[in-house]
Amino acid sequence: PAKAGRMDDNQPEWPAPSAERAALLVRFLRQWNLSAEKIELFDQALTHASFAFENNLPGDNERLEFLGDSVLGFVVARWLFESSPLAAEGNLSRKKASLVSRSILGRRAREMGLEEALRLGKGESRNASRHRTSLLGSSLEALVGAVYLTFGMDAAQRFVIDHIAAPSQELLERPEARDYKSAFQELVQKRFRCPPQYITVGEFGPDH
Repeated sequence: PAKAGRMDDNQPEWPAPSAERAALLVRFLRQWNLSAEKIELFDQALTHASFAFENNLPGDNERLEFLGDSVLGFVVARWLFESSPLAAEGNLSRKKASLVSRSILGRRAREMGLEEALRLGKGESRNASRHRTSLLGSSLEALVGAVYLTFGMDAAQRFVIDHIAAPSQELLERPEARDYKSAFQELVQKRFRCPPQYITVGEFGPDH
């Protein structure tokens, strides 16, 4: 079995969190019926690259984000397939794309209180208002990756369905969550038999 604080034998050991940080993580995890087993892994899942860089940590949450993205996509696809037996492939694909989009994941992460447990670098904290939704969505994916590694696929599936997919489906049904760009593109495709073309007329502001 993997040692606490390590994802595998090739990964550098993650430092144990401080007592204050550990207590915060335990409170957050308990809200979502998760035990604090391998708390170092959850600490890493909720540590942004900007914080890791500023504090010389041996990694960040990006690898867990990569893993969690795949776990999340599979679980949501299976959930939609089983819960909507009459839905066509195109409809299932659109629902899946919406449910796993960074905007919806970010909004759900904010509802879950993930923002309070996420560690950001000083610069990112100052500019977080610009990217908070996508940043939170990425961190929620990393959290899913940590759940999968710690508790296995069955637990990850329950976590994703109960706390992400089902609540996000309700979120998508709200008027403010409608995807107007996709609706516009579908209308243009249907009426003119070709997709719309977009032309950038200007750019401004910092690169990020």
